[in-house]
Amino acid sequence: MNGSIVSITDKKSTTVGKNYILAIAVDEYKNDSFKDLSYAINDAKRFIDVLINRYTFEREQVIELFQEKATKSAIINIFNKLIDSITENDNLVIFIAGHGTLNKQDEGFYIAQDSTEQEDSLVGHKEIANKIKYINSRHTLLILDSCYSGSFFFETRSYNFHDRV
Repeated sequence: MNGSIVSITDKKSTTVGKNYILAIAVDEYKNDSFKDLSYAINDAKRFIDVLINRYTFEREQVIELFQEKATKSAIINIFNKLIDSITENDNLVIFIAGHGTLNKQDEGFYIAQDSTEQEDSLVGHKEIANKIKYINSRHTLLILDSCYSGSFFFETRSYNFHDRV
């Protein structure tokens, strides 16, 4: 070598993106079969406040689906919008609080505000995982605060969230 300097660079972008928060929470359910909760929305709001006040999150990048806005169709629609709008330089924190359930095959579900006992009205953990898989963020953090939320990780452990078909 004749004293030349070799530079090795990482191909990942060094552009700083935005930090987004998606917060979904339900305290009161349309269906009387689901007992109302007391703290799901309050917990989501407090979590958002911590991220805004102590970290580099801006109120403009916060998406809240609380109470009657947290329907199954609204939840799926917002995930689809995130798939289209989040860039590889952005970060996403997803906070979901409320009731959860399992079916007879031990598949986990989040109970949306308008859910019934019918499985097709519930938001499946696999459905959420499939949406997250196609969000092109630099980092995604998912926090599930509901019964049976641990089943999310058992059901989706074979997912490779970095491989996008």
